[in-house]
Amino acid sequence: MNNSLLYYSVGALLYCPANRKTVVDSIVNNRFGTKYSLALYLEDTIRDDCVAEAEQILANSLCQLEQQLQSKDFYLPKIFVRVRNAHCRTAN
Repeated sequence: MNNSLLYYSVGALLYCPANRKTVVDSIVNNRFGTKYSLALYLEDTIRDDCVAEAEQILANSLCQLEQQLQSKDFYLPKIFVRVRNAHCRTAN
């Protein structure tokens, strides 16, 4: 896709905390319409001690979206993830 086309195809950008468990249901049931993009964020409203949980909820939400796409036709917006920081964590 031509990058300049992508710049203009984002539409309205809705912001949602990444720990919002109802976001998949809202997308699948077209509660936001069909002319938007979605930014799921891990900053600002996510407390420091809840980041790991929010990351897990985000991962689960993305998996649920992929599963729903297999069985139902719905508008899938462009999804952006706003990370808390760019550093990778490694398991101990």
